[in-house]
Amino acid sequence: MNEAVEDFRDQPEIPWRRIRRLTYIPDTPHPQPIFGFDSTLQRWKEIEEPQSNNTTATSKIALFSWNIDFSLPHPRSRMKAALAELQARIAALPADTAAVIFLQECEAADVETIGETDWVRTDFLQTDVDTFYWAGSYGTTTLIDRRLRVASVFRVHFALTDMDRDGLFVDVILGRPRADGKFIRLCNTHLESLAQEPAFRPPQMAVIAKFMHEESVHGALCKSLSLSRSLSLLLMIICSCHCLPYRCT
Repeated sequence: MNEAVEDFRDQPEIPWRRIRRLTYIPDTPHPQPIFGFDSTLQRWKEIEEPQSNNTTATSKIALFSWNIDFSLPHPRSRMKAALAELQARIAALPADTAAVIFLQECEAADVETIGETDWVRTDFLQTDVDTFYWAGSYGTTTLIDRRLRVASVFRVHFALTDMDRDGLFVDVILGRPRADGKFIRLCNTHLESLAQEPAFRPPQMAVIAKFMHEESVHGALCKSLSLSRSLSLLLMIICSCHCLPYRCT
């Protein structure tokens, strides 16, 4: 592995950055694991082949998105309050609706707080148990209802960014697997401000769109707080003639 990294670094034509011990190429998908809580071992662990815990039929996805704001004080208490609000909203969902939670601007303390929360441990998988896959001191993380089957997780770090922004993609299967093997692709991102000159948001969105329109994608949802300050706004990109039932909160 070390030799491979050194070989990679010796290629000047390929831009590269380092996330602690992880080397990546910007605008390129880099797989990362999905984690589930093991009640026997009492810890989060990587799940190699996630299986859905679908005791009730699910036909819809409710997408919740929340920017925690790393710049404010008392991160643990604010995250606990946010999780309590999310728990109440999720409990009110119809039985056939699976929840997915996008969180932005999380710090290490936020990830720890999420992982310590009982209802998250019981009902959700999560993409991050630490900050290893982030390029900066804060980043995005996604929680996925255990009733959804997770096909893959990958992160794309933008080449054009001043704030270490990225797109966190999760591919899920809603209900029974399709005969053509296609899946739903969800993207959690936090784009940079349009006030910036030159504007990085359009090229960042172009990178996301490229992955949303891949042949293997049946339908896609992307949400960034930067698209609107309203939690109810959702950018929905239809990647086929099929419309994905969804609910956005």
